[in-house]
Amino acid sequence: MLTEVELHKAWVTRYLLNQAQPHEQVITPPANLTPINSTVPTIDSLRTILADGFREVNKKLDDLATDVKKLQANNVTINKKLDDLGADAEELRAHSVMTSDKLDRLTADGVVTTKKLDESPDVQKLQDEVGTLKTTINTVTTDIITLNQGVHDNGVSLTGLDRKVTDLPQTEGFKQAISASIRENETILDIRGIVNGHTQTLHDLDQASTDTSEELTRLQRGLARVDRVQCQLFNATRANNESWLEISNEDGVLPSEQDLVVVQSRDHLSRLNSRGIAELLGFYGCIPSDFHPADTPAVRKTNFVRQSQNWSPEVQLVHLGTLSNIFTLPITSFSSSLPPPN
Repeated sequence: MLTEVELHKAWVTRYLLNQAQPHEQVITPPANLTPINSTVPTIDSLRTILADGFREVNKKLDDLATDVKKLQANNVTINKKLDDLGADAEELRAHSVMTSDKLDRLTADGVVTTKKLDESPDVQKLQDEVGTLKTTINTVTTDIITLNQGVHDNGVSLTGLDRKVTDLPQTEGFKQAISASIRENETILDIRGIVNGHTQTLHDLDQASTDTSEELTRLQRGLARVDRVQCQLFNATRANNESWLEISNEDGVLPSEQDLVVVQSRDHLSRLNSRGIAELLGFYGCIPSDFHPADTPAVRKTNFVRQSQNWSPEVQLVHLGTLSNIFTLPITSFSSSLPPPN
């Protein structure tokens, strides 16, 4: 409440304002008030008093906000340890939310109070606003005390829980569970050893199967090479117009199986065009080594066939001779019959 001195200063200020406006009603001082001193306060001094009062209130609010922020920071750390406490932790978070809401309302009330201070010179009404603000501060303080009590209670609960966890390894049930786990791990290790032994056996069988497959492949190629040599010897004995046998490539595949031209005789061979010659040379793997490389053998073979349309008669004759050797000259590998660079 305002002191008698402040009431006197307020009356003097109102009196001076009325003197400056003679048409308004002049309020005479009450008979029971006596002048304090002969110095008349100014409006600036009155505002200074009010500003000092609210500055002190704002300072207390700032200190309170700082304390609340520190408390909220501590609350975050505590919440990490209270996640397993269920209902108590939920209640604690609810208190924290309520406190934050009230602090927000407190900030809003402070803004409204400051605005009213700028707009109204009514000291009594301003004093009422300050009283309301103090009531709100007291309410927030009570909530903070409740929050601290909740933190303390949950701390006690955590202490009890830590004690139970510490004593757990000494219980008989825990020791039995550990022993059972050790026996189970030993059984798992034994099973793993057996499985590893079977895995090694399977690996050895797989390696033996791979070796057998490679040996069969080599054997099949050897048989195909013998058959190819016999067919080449047969073709070499035939006259120009007598029929030939098909010659397989090194993988044992015949041209007819790849939808390629089947050379019937020496006369038929001499009538092949450049594309037919190039396709058969690619089939037998006899593309000249100086022909430009490609990303894959299939692409290189395609490029070789496409380039054959540009062969000169001399180059085509050389490639035809290479193809004739493949059909009639027994050789170990087709690569040895490659023609000179075109």
